[in-house]
Amino acid sequence: MKKRILIGVCLTGLAVFGIAVVQERYAIAEKQHELIVKWDGTEYQGLYEGDVKNAFPEGVGTFVSKDEKITYEGNWKKGKFSGEGTLIYEDGTKESGQFVKGKRNGEFKKQLSDSEYEITNYSNNVTYGVLYKYRNDKLEKKDYYYGGNLVSSILQNAKELSLSEIVNQEIEDLVCFQSVVSRISQLEESCILLLENSDGSSFIIEYSNNETKKSKQPYIPNVKEGDLIELYGYYDGEDTYAVVNDPQYYGGIYPKIRPVWAAVLEEEKDVRSKKEEQKEYSDILENPYLYTGEMRQFELVVDDVIYLDTNGKYYCKAHSIQSEEEIYYIKKTGEKTLLRGMTLSVSGKIIGQYKELQNVENYLKDRAYQNEIKEPIKEIYKKVINDKEQIVNDEDICYEYKIYPLIIVGE
Repeated sequence: MKKRILIGVCLTGLAVFGIAVVQERYAIAEKQHELIVKWDGTEYQGLYEGDVKNAFPEGVGTFVSKDEKITYEGNWKKGKFSGEGTLIYEDGTKESGQFVKGKRNGEFKKQLSDSEYEITNYSNNVTYGVLYKYRNDKLEKKDYYYGGNLVSSILQNAKELSLSEIVNQEIEDLVCFQSVVSRISQLEESCILLLENSDGSSFIIEYSNNETKKSKQPYIPNVKEGDLIELYGYYDGEDTYAVVNDPQYYGGIYPKIRPVWAAVLEEEKDVRSKKEEQKEYSDILENPYLYTGEMRQFELVVDDVIYLDTNGKYYCKAHSIQSEEEIYYIKKTGEKTLLRGMTLSVSGKIIGQYKELQNVENYLKDRAYQNEIKEPIKEIYKKVINDKEQIVNDEDICYEYKIYPLIIVGE
């Protein structure tokens, strides 16, 4: 009788254990889902384990592809990488940063080995700005991105040509040459340089020189008239140089170069091979785009505040506590009311420069006249160039600006 009872207890125990095992396996199966993830143009089949909402990964979870080529650990939204996350590749390389709708956005750290890693910035999965390469936590090398490609690689394909040779090239050919800055025209969103060569021939370049353009920001220093520069860029046909509101205004049709990189040669320094050390304010002021995305801590005194809208967006003009000559513009969103003379401690990224309008009276006078005659301002200014009347665009109206480094906080 005792044996039968003992056997019955054992069988009951095994049955309960079996049910527990089945339930555990069922629970694991409920947590794991087969999933197809598209990443960098390739589809990966694999298993997802983590939070789910409406049958899609949402919250925190992990995806491992069946071929184990990629693993993602982090946040999800509507079935896509979204939020903080880490990608691990089959060779052990790790990428960590912020994802938005399945794309890299913001600063990313790529761990190549125990001692090597890279820091760069992304916008919708496209690299931009500066690439920092570290070894044993020491900055070893910098490179730069233009249109998602490394500038060092782009420049290797440039043709060293004279201007007369350049105009015979196909449009979009990458060229390289030296020239002297003859004239500088600062516009609201960009800058036009008229460059002259030793043979008397001239050409123009136009480029954005305010807040950094993420995809194709040319790396051009803030030059002065008379500077000898080395320029790399793409031949872009011919264009009219017609900038108005200028006491020495003149115009003409010139060959045009769409620039990628330039360096001032007369100063006998090449920023590409410059040793990495603490940057002085003057370096950032001269070459703001070489520091795009660089994070810094600033201790400042508020000089002025320009509020942009009711949501608290503003530009703040401020100088360093150490020197009143070190002036920055801060771009920020916040509810805090700022007053002149207030001290400000901020951590932010360099994102190009701010162009502060100087001859405000001329600017307001033009805008008032524009409102009075009810016509676009471009209709006000006309010039006969090569026997043809040229009408310039609003953005081609030239005023005087002072230029300061621009810092963004909170993005």
